[in-house]
Amino acid sequence: MWVPLLVFAGGGAGALLRWSLGLILPGWVGVVVANIVGSFILGALANSPLRDQAPAMAFLGAGMMGGFTTYSTFNLNLLEAANRGAWGELALQFTTTAVVCFGAGALGLWVGGQIPR
Repeated sequence: MWVPLLVFAGGGAGALLRWSLGLILPGWVGVVVANIVGSFILGALANSPLRDQAPAMAFLGAGMMGGFTTYSTFNLNLLEAANRGAWGELALQFTTTAVVCFGAGALGLWVGGQIPR
């Protein structure tokens, strides 16, 4: 029963971090950075010794990274760019997020695999 509470607490912490990042990097740049960093961290967690620790993964993975990363805001930013006809901005956001987040997640998996078990 306490694992859902860890997800809840981690989600709140991740959302607070995401909000703070938005103060430093407002607009779509902060969203892209959050998604890249979150992809890396989640990849590292998924291939680290913590992957077998349900409480840690509940708090850090589903909770904190779930609250920190933001697909819905990414999608809204794309829709707003399309509505303004800002096709270059839309392409930059989409491509950067898709390609760089994939690479960051792969790098995270590699880094997590380097942590001694």
